[in-house]
Amino acid sequence: MPLAAEVHQRQYAYYGAPQRAYAETASSGLLNPDYLLSTVPVWVRATEARQKCVDDGFNLNHFCWTWGTKNMVLGLNVIQITLAAFTLILFVAVRAPVGYTTAYKEFEDSSRHQGMWKALEECKKVLLSVWAVLTRTATAYYVYYLIMAVAGMSYPVCNAFLLTDILMKSPTCADVCNSVIHPFKQLLTTVVLMLFTMFIFTFIFFDQYHDHFKYGECNTLLRCSLVMLNFGLRNGGGLADYVYDEAVGPVNELGDRYATDLAYFIIVGIILLNIVFGIIIDTFSELRDEKNERADQTENFCFICGIDKNKFEQLGPGTFEDHIRPGGDHSMWSYLQFIIFIIEQDEDDDDGLESYIRECLDSNNLDWFPHGKAIAMLDYDQEEESAEETAMRELQKMKDDFMSTVTHIKSEADEKHKSAMRALTQATSTLQTNGNANGPTQGKRDSGIGRIGSGPMKLRRGTPPSAS
Repeated sequence: MPLAAEVHQRQYAYYGAPQRAYAETASSGLLNPDYLLSTVPVWVRATEARQKCVDDGFNLNHFCWTWGTKNMVLGLNVIQITLAAFTLILFVAVRAPVGYTTAYKEFEDSSRHQGMWKALEECKKVLLSVWAVLTRTATAYYVYYLIMAVAGMSYPVCNAFLLTDILMKSPTCADVCNSVIHPFKQLLTTVVLMLFTMFIFTFIFFDQYHDHFKYGECNTLLRCSLVMLNFGLRNGGGLADYVYDEAVGPVNELGDRYATDLAYFIIVGIILLNIVFGIIIDTFSELRDEKNERADQTENFCFICGIDKNKFEQLGPGTFEDHIRPGGDHSMWSYLQFIIFIIEQDEDDDDGLESYIRECLDSNNLDWFPHGKAIAMLDYDQEEESAEETAMRELQKMKDDFMSTVTHIKSEADEKHKSAMRALTQATSTLQTNGNANGPTQGKRDSGIGRIGSGPMKLRRGTPPSAS
């Protein structure tokens, strides 16, 4: 009996099918769907247990039903399609209009045309807004889910894809996918480099060591590349584990191919693959840190004033909760209600404060929010600040004093330098002035001295020169 026929025969025996069923489907090489979706659930494997399920019907001890698996799958498919269609309709009726309005407003702000071009611009804005809603992640997800549920009626494998719903329900699972999507350029560049490197090694194996393959897998470059991509990445030691022949031992591995196997293992198996894993893990860590930071900002800081929860708790237990609860000083829902009130109110009815807030809302200006200010903190004693804040304040004070002293010393030094330069400039000017005034007389004196010193008359010490 051929190998494939023997395998099919064992499969029919495993499912408890009669021998004649194999003859009916031997030509197709596939199991009969009637036996794949039999009247007994597929998790009951033993033949005796399957027969007991058929005889006893519903039995909690054997976890059986009299309903066939096919009917159960059909009923679950109908329920799944109904729920998926209802969810999509609910999304289109509730969430889609909000996305459409937001997108339309963004396109409306950029419109500058008039007349006939304005009508065309209006049609363009409508189409772009609809496209923006259709291309949203949530819209694509709900449509995809309904398509998979409907396709599961004819192709049961599509029901397995419905399990990807966890990506929308769990933010951590979504971060796992985003850790691959966000660094896509880095991953793509690294993978391309790895493929080029693997092709270099493929060419080396094809040219030098094609006879080391037992079944001629590397007789052509294409087949050798497929083997390298498949077994070269999946095996822990690279392609050397696949080529290893137990019949002859590590003769080739310790011969001329030793350096090639080792280089492939180090470059591809250790360096490049770990770079890919490192990029994914680092991105996942960054996404997790960002999520934790957002959670910390949400739970431990006031959304309106941004003051730390610990600062409120120093005023008394439960002060922070009273501060942010509905009816408190900084309830974000109260601020949202006030914003909606400003938007819905006619602009002519605004008072001065409401008019200012409307202008801030139109220009996305948040200056009207009380950043770092709260009524509850007006009586907060600054002496009750934490040790860390006190140390930082003292350190900042010392730094300011030091910089002030350095600036004062520098100013004094500059002033003394300027005074010295002014005195030097004055002295130089005075000397130059005196030199110019006494220049002719001094010249005559010098010429007379020259003549006296050079003449034949010699003077004795203490003897005045004659008048002649």
